[in-house]
Amino acid sequence: MTEEHIERIYEGIRRMVFSDEPSEDILHRLEVNGIPSEEARQMLEKARAERMSEIRSAALKQAVLGFSIMLSAYGMFMGFFAINDVLTQEIVALCALTAAIGVWQFSKGLYYLLFAHNKKGPLIDPH
Repeated sequence: MTEEHIERIYEGIRRMVFSDEPSEDILHRLEVNGIPSEEARQMLEKARAERMSEIRSAALKQAVLGFSIMLSAYGMFMGFFAINDVLTQEIVALCALTAAIGVWQFSKGLYYLLFAHNKKGPLIDPH
């Protein structure tokens, strides 16, 4: 097999892993394409490692976004208080809602950062 043919097969396997298809189906496809068992497992593990890396990268961005939203909620709260010396219910509700959204985003990002292997379903392939 040529290097180009193996690369094309790997890209197909990568798409299957990013689509969260079962390992048995992926290994069967590799076997059908004439890839030896040990090499097939290595290709599968490499593709899985790329999937975990993509999940963690997206999770880190989400956690940073959530933390930024929480900081902006704190900044709004302190800014309104510094300007008015009085906080109305609407301002407090706006700051609390913003903080809640930030906590949700941060928590989701942190969860998938720590437990990337629990992420189910297809990922959007960046390539």
